[in-house]
Amino acid sequence: MKIICTECGIESEKPDKEIKSQMKSGRTKFFCSMSCAGYYNNRKRFPPKPFIKIKCKNCNNEFETKNYAKQFCSRSCASSGSITEKRINAGKSSLNNFANLSQEDMISMISKGLKSREKWKYLDIESLLKRNNIRFEFEFPLDNYVYDLALFDKKLLIEFDGSYHHYEDQKEVDDDKNETAIRNGWIIKRIKVNEKIVFDKSLIEPIILKG
Repeated sequence: MKIICTECGIESEKPDKEIKSQMKSGRTKFFCSMSCAGYYNNRKRFPPKPFIKIKCKNCNNEFETKNYAKQFCSRSCASSGSITEKRINAGKSSLNNFANLSQEDMISMISKGLKSREKWKYLDIESLLKRNNIRFEFEFPLDNYVYDLALFDKKLLIEFDGSYHHYEDQKEVDDDKNETAIRNGWIIKRIKVNEKIVFDKSLIEPIILKG
């Protein structure tokens, strides 16, 4: 017997026995599949919420949403608006702790943090350096800066420059880092990279295999 699905409106075939059984039990709605039956019954039990208008707690602009607990119109507003007094005070406390550190200790602490955070980027390069018995250190602290990679035998510092290095303020920092490295007797080399992926060993292979 042919039926029209109550949910999707598609015509389909069902066994006569099944249709008669449903009608006998008082069910008058028919579905082409269990999925359509599920969609229909769930929508009936949990009708969709209507859109409501809410004022953003950060920028005060009005926006529409079905999430009645939502307080911000965008991720940026949520980020700005979530900076509570408690978090600000916690940040101030953290800065006060840093203020008690010497410059050398602070740079050392930054270096350790970067070594842990950035390790995934250097896995391929690290493997190459170890295979060739090269003395090296990632996130190497020197004066007021931390350099991406130090090759001690070559007295060479390598900086892997991601996309943000084209900004003017970053260029000024990079220039000062270059001068600091040279002043301390190091050679510095900059290599452009995609900072979102593991750095390929081919980026430095010609440098370390060079006599």
